[in-house]
Amino acid sequence: MNIFDITNEIQVKSKAELSMLMLSHFDDQHIVFSGLTCLDLLNAGELKEKYNLLNARFLLIYQFQNLNDHKRDFYALSLGYGQTALSFAHLFESMTWFEAEVNRNFGVHFYRKEDRIQYEVVTPAGKYHLEKDNLEDSLCKTYLSPLKVTGEEIEVPVKKFNNPLSSSVIRFNIDENRISDSFFDFDFSKSESLEKQIEGKSLDEAISLLLKSNLPLKNITSLLSLELSEFVGNLKTSSSVKIHRMFIYEILCALENLKCLEKVFNLSSFTELYQILNYQFETLSNLTNLSEIQTKDELSRLINSEDRKWVYDIRDRIHDYQDIINDIIQTIEGNKYFLNLESYFHSNLGALDFSLKSMPLQSYGYHYNSKKYEPFYEYSDLTNTEYLALNGSTYELLLIRLKELKNTYSNIIKICEEYPIIRKGVELKPDSLKTGIFLATTQVSSGEVSIISYLKEDGVIDRFHLMSPTMANLKYFSKRLKKFALSQIACEWNALGISEEEIVK
Repeated sequence: MNIFDITNEIQVKSKAELSMLMLSHFDDQHIVFSGLTCLDLLNAGELKEKYNLLNARFLLIYQFQNLNDHKRDFYALSLGYGQTALSFAHLFESMTWFEAEVNRNFGVHFYRKEDRIQYEVVTPAGKYHLEKDNLEDSLCKTYLSPLKVTGEEIEVPVKKFNNPLSSSVIRFNIDENRISDSFFDFDFSKSESLEKQIEGKSLDEAISLLLKSNLPLKNITSLLSLELSEFVGNLKTSSSVKIHRMFIYEILCALENLKCLEKVFNLSSFTELYQILNYQFETLSNLTNLSEIQTKDELSRLINSEDRKWVYDIRDRIHDYQDIINDIIQTIEGNKYFLNLESYFHSNLGALDFSLKSMPLQSYGYHYNSKKYEPFYEYSDLTNTEYLALNGSTYELLLIRLKELKNTYSNIIKICEEYPIIRKGVELKPDSLKTGIFLATTQVSSGEVSIISYLKEDGVIDRFHLMSPTMANLKYFSKRLKKFALSQIACEWNALGISEEEIVK
């Protein structure tokens, strides 16, 4: 888990300067777009003064990362109420869902490259979702273009992808047996309004809300938020506590891989593999008792625990699971069902254009592992294995995910057997909390999980923006679709770890 105070790192640019920077970064093959967030400056006088933005209402913050030196850069654009911005999704495809989210949550209108008439100021089409007094259902929805129907339109419920509670749909245009366009119609009426609930509260309350949410990565996100609260509180933890947290983190990574893999096999003919992985998922979840954790104090007790019995219980189970994962890998390798998936999807897409991280990026042969290049906890002392492929096919994605699960199991055993017994770390209590804009980020197999937050002097969260792998992977998923076959599309959806809950949060 990496936490950064980015308050002094943000460079405010004009529209012209930002456009030139975007073109420059697009030409540099080592720089990737990592995220876009928006701050409402209505009650942020200190930020207005710091950045000299006295007449601004919103601040768009663009995040980029250089994959050579792993340095992160932050550029900002200030906007007045109703002022428009230029879309850069034609340069960085993964920016699509980030811009769509800003449009819905803050009413900012983005003009596309092909829009011939562009106004500097437009009246918002409706209230925006994060407007403090907004109780309406009619929101700004001016970003996404409708489906281009040139052939047959097919509507597929998202619940077909192993999400039985979903009422969202995906619409496909099928032209001569090819998918030429797709439109994601997510049902935002079921949104938990998680970020809206968190804003105005403390980090302790935010952690409780995250733990009670329906997010698939809620435990990883809650741990990330806990470490953010320690960072802003200037709390220090000992090396032994970091080792124990490394153990917890590896378990959470194993659970993420198990859940994605069991969904893939449940929608294929490999029901026996689904049952095996589901059993492992349920067993590890029960041993850690994660489903019962509802508050920051309960999470803190788990990650700072000195009790070793349950740790060794998990280690013993995982010893048994390793051989089973080896058998599953041998079953999948060379299997015609998964090899034939290549004919349904476009491979060899520009991986960096879609801001892929972790496993999806490694499937194209890129070395990227934050444990190695941005080490946290004690990962600098633990050998980290990266599994690479060449074409980014669904078959390769599945194999990498299985091998990463096997490696995670190996790491859990190493941590149990090669590191010292856990002892409680010493924490230094400060006089005051840090304030400003913070980035908290970590990696799971599906990609990068990040939180950008703006904390005020009283410890209240003015902005809490959760950025998940789905935000980048969804555009990549839509571009990969070539031929329509429901079971194959569902396999790809789950292999990438895409989650509707991370979009409608």
